[in-house]
Amino acid sequence: MRGDAYSFNSAVGVYTAIMDRKSRGSLKSSAFPLLSQPDGLDFGYRSMSSVAPVHTAVPGVLHRALQAATRSDHVALDRSILRLNWSSAAGYGIFLHMHNAALQSLEADWRDEDRGDFAAMLRCAREDLKALKIPIPISHLASRTPLPAGQRLGIAYVLRGSRLDAGVLRLRVPSSRPSSFLDFAPTLPWPRFLQQLDPPESAGRAAGAETLRGARHTFDLFANLIARAVAR
Repeated sequence: MRGDAYSFNSAVGVYTAIMDRKSRGSLKSSAFPLLSQPDGLDFGYRSMSSVAPVHTAVPGVLHRALQAATRSDHVALDRSILRLNWSSAAGYGIFLHMHNAALQSLEADWRDEDRGDFAAMLRCAREDLKALKIPIPISHLASRTPLPAGQRLGIAYVLRGSRLDAGVLRLRVPSSRPSSFLDFAPTLPWPRFLQQLDPPESAGRAAGAETLRGARHTFDLFANLIARAVAR
């Protein structure tokens, strides 16, 4: 994942360049063709979710930088998820365990705006695991200071973006299996979250870089969790 052409550092550079040109009033969509997409279409979190585009406004500056920086991470994670044996309780359980562990590990970093949705997602994942009669490991996480606000926004971007794939993945789960996690609908819809991600008044480049770090951190956590689960 680290060898992606759209690496974290290059995406920060793109974000900085866009902000410079935006502040001078000279930003044109053709200036960054690799980040452009058709007006009115937001494929948002890219890959599995791209089969069902969401009609919204044109993505904001930070949103495009996040898409570029994490595109290969998302594709790699999707591939790992799709390799699971979804017809078996064990394979489906790996997916649920991954989300349970990630949400629990990042609980200290939930924004106030996300707490209700993320707590519900965690509860749904655990309910599905219990229904499958799959043990839920006891958490021994030590209390810690939350990450900076910008990184917490990046974490929310990945956790909320993962919901865009839920409908596609739900089709892989046998109807006899519990699916409250995949069926859960956040109270904060994706388009409204994107308004928080790219507000009219930008918080500046430093905040954007922190958000990218938070998103990368979350993708790395998911990748490590699923790799360890599959290796067992």
